[in-house]
Amino acid sequence: MIKRALVLLPPGTERTDEALSPLAQMGGLTLIQRILYSLQWAGIEEGVVLSQGEWPGLAHHMRKDSKIKAFSLLSTKASREYFSEGNAGFSDREDCIVQFPCRIVDRQVLKDICNREEPLSEIILFEPPPSLDPAGGGTPPLALVPGTSARALIQAWEERGPIDEGIRSLQETAVVRKEQVPEEALIRVERESALPRAEGRLFQRLIKPTESFLSQKFERKVSLAITRRLLYTRVTPNQISILSILLGVSSTFLFLGESRMLHVLGGVLLLLSSIVDGCDGELARLRFQESRSGSWLDFLGDNVVHMSVFF
Repeated sequence: MIKRALVLLPPGTERTDEALSPLAQMGGLTLIQRILYSLQWAGIEEGVVLSQGEWPGLAHHMRKDSKIKAFSLLSTKASREYFSEGNAGFSDREDCIVQFPCRIVDRQVLKDICNREEPLSEIILFEPPPSLDPAGGGTPPLALVPGTSARALIQAWEERGPIDEGIRSLQETAVVRKEQVPEEALIRVERESALPRAEGRLFQRLIKPTESFLSQKFERKVSLAITRRLLYTRVTPNQISILSILLGVSSTFLFLGESRMLHVLGGVLLLLSSIVDGCDGELARLRFQESRSGSWLDFLGDNVVHMSVFF
């Protein structure tokens, strides 16, 4: 199993105005948070973020986030000494996963890749599908790299050469196997102008193909619109779960009334409860705030509402 990760960032001080900062917001998190949270969710225990040049504010942002203490941020200059001392388990015996710039990979796909049991005897490049890279030959979103080759890749990065050239040089000196990442598991975002579309794809992932027609075409669209407005607030998924329960239970008292208007209002409250019930999971998944207590509260709330309304 892979427990180490390298995350490569694009140049900082030499970036153009259009280059995308790792501190750009996407779905309630910065890009660097989304990448590192995904890797940790997939089972990564330690890692290094390598940056060619400086991104103002990035070091402070990573230090103050207690959830990503397992990752160190290094510039190319500092990385030579760091890796020469064998820190973070990056020895020749330690295989690692490499995430290249400007890619957001589905966390379940990352977990499946990291959970491979066989030791690496070759570099595995995970390429985007032709629909996302029509010309071919672009930088892959991910790679699994044996420890011996990881050092060569780091050296190419330190020398500030294009990462594509570093990959090509590795392919000349090592055995390389290529696999493909499913299109639905990969979001490519390189520029500020691409953020809205990328965030839209992130939200689209929350819609399950097994959901009913009404859920996909109405309830989920409304719940996602609500979630989008809650992402940058202090509202928590558990608070939303409690609100959903209160709305559902309140509809029961309206159904007990004698007038048709009360029954209609009860139906509206019950529908609103169902919509809000989707927001807690959406918010939790987007912010990586899933918890056992949250799952238990969501399960309990669904049963309380169903029992109060139908029994």
